Amino acid sequence: MTTTTTTTEEKILQDNNGKPNTRSRSRILRPKETTLSSGQSSLMLSASANTKTNSKYQPFPQTTGTLKTLMIRIIDSKNVQPEQSIEQLENGIYNDDASFKSQIEACSYNKLEIQPFSGITLNGQTINGGVADVEIDYDVSLGTENEVDVQNTAFAAANDQIGDLESDDFDLIMFCLPPQPNNNMIADHFVGTKYTFYDSKWCSSVGVLMHEVGHTLGLDNSNALEANGNIIAYGDKTGAMGAFNSKSSARCYNAAKSHQLGWYNDQVKSINPLNYNQSGDSSIPKFTLNGVSDYGNNPDALVVLKLQQKKEVQDYFIGYNRADGIHAGTSVDKNKITILRTEGDNGSYGSSIKVAALYLGQSHTLSDFNGKIGRDVEVRFIGLFEGNAVIQVMDVKKTDPTSIMHTTGGHCSNYTIEVTTDAYPGDTYWTISENGGRGRVVAKSPVYEFEDTVTTTTVCLPDRNDNVQYKFQIFDVYGDGLCCDYGNGSYKGFDPSGNKIFEGDQASEHVFDAQENSGVDQPAIENLTQPLLTGLCKDKRRKIQWDLTKKKKRSCSWIAKRNKCNVLLDNGEPLWTLCPESCENCSA
Repeated sequence: MTTTTTTTEEKILQDNNGKPNTRSRSRILRPKETTLSSGQSSLMLSASANTKTNSKYQPFPQTTGTLKTLMIRIIDSKNVQPEQSIEQLENGIYNDDASFKSQIEACSYNKLEIQPFSGITLNGQTINGGVADVEIDYDVSLGTENEVDVQNTAFAAANDQIGDLESDDFDLIMFCLPPQPNNNMIADHFVGTKYTFYDSKWCSSVGVLMHEVGHTLGLDNSNALEANGNIIAYGDKTGAMGAFNSKSSARCYNAAKSHQLGWYNDQVKSINPLNYNQSGDSSIPKFTLNGVSDYGNNPDALVVLKLQQKKEVQDYFIGYNRADGIHAGTSVDKNKITILRTEGDNGSYGSSIKVAALYLGQSHTLSDFNGKIGRDVEVRFIGLFEGNAVIQVMDVKKTDPTSIMHTTGGHCSNYTIEVTTDAYPGDTYWTISENGGRGRVVAKSPVYEFEDTVTTTTVCLPDRNDNVQYKFQIFDVYGDGLCCDYGNGSYKGFDPSGNKIFEGDQASEHVFDAQENSGVDQPAIENLTQPLLTGLCKDKRRKIQWDLTKKKKRSCSWIAKRNKCNVLLDNGEPLWTLCPESCENCSA
């Protein structure tokens, strides 16, 4: 009996305007009886534009245990070979300290192990170290209108020279293709199969391998939601299923993908926030979150909190995107709480969408949760201490407004924060929190609306007799500080006696001592979290040195007019990620 399984294929390509073009179409994995035009019998991969794709695929490779892995290095009929030798591929994929094998095993805490295939194949070929050469009767210099031709030819040749690739000898099979003219594909995968394909330049790129093998493990892309409702394909760069970053190999998967992989199940919790009582009283539920790099350090903390919508297909997943250790290379939203929504049934092949990323002291509201009109859920990032992020998840309708008024009783002392805004005042935000204890937020900035303006804010910070200090943290959405390319912004802090205790003009943090027994009664302070203001699609402000061979920097408008949007930066990301507005890439 033979079966036909429909799979989905993805590429990172360029279109005629230089913009990234992520194409998805159906592919058929045909049974062994299929005969290629060359007369060779193999398992053929071919395109079928009319085949529907279902969210339920044939079983994916396991996400725990050992995966026997083989990289097949393709050599064409003119002896055109991939840029990297067998030894270089062995090192980059398996042996280097920062390799694909070391990274995925670190992210999984060795729950998933990559084993380079070594041994004699079914056709008698001896392979050592998980990499093998295969020659194809195909001249890649002639080019092709369909890159599937090269992949099919490579697959057929490997199946003949190595043996049945569908055998249990191999769990993951990767093809390293030789350089091809006019080829702008980085990598390619077949959902529901063990097969991935890589352009010559990217065959041992840890970021690309983590992404494509992620697909074979059942993970779809990680996208991001803009405030205007547009979805940016690959826009969630917090984890490996978003746009990759070649500068650092240290990046795992986001909270939604981590839940799907099951590597941290003992630190995962699922709740219905509309029907959840944590302590048996009316208090707002609190949860402590750890980043993946701190998994196992605090058994009472969660790596993933799932907010389940039983009446909806989508669920929400909350994680702490700590940029540290095995996840130090996360590209964006470092050390923020991330809120993600999945598209598709739980556990099925579906994308995730980042809907919010919160600084300490910010909040985000999920409207009409579980399809219930007027039943909103608010997620608040209220504390941070020693890598432990504390959040509240509250049913807004059932929450007593007085329960989110903040006071410890006793006395407080007036501190003054003076901020001079730059040309982008809405990008500036600050908090004051305990530098120790639970890292509780005790003060926050107002919303800055006017550029080049001095704003003075007085905050009454609780007096302390326990040697606890306070931490002032100021953030800038674009990360370029308040000075000096777009105005001469700055900030200063003054103690109750008027003494300056800190100042600066870049995103930073400052620690200072609390006052003791001032005698001023501490007032109740309204909700100390600020609703997240997600910016619309905007270009990077500074000019960009996009061509490292030239010293001159260019503006985003120049880059877009000259169709340079998809030129890759030295970190492997296209220029449009810095110029989404000019490159018209604010939506998928």
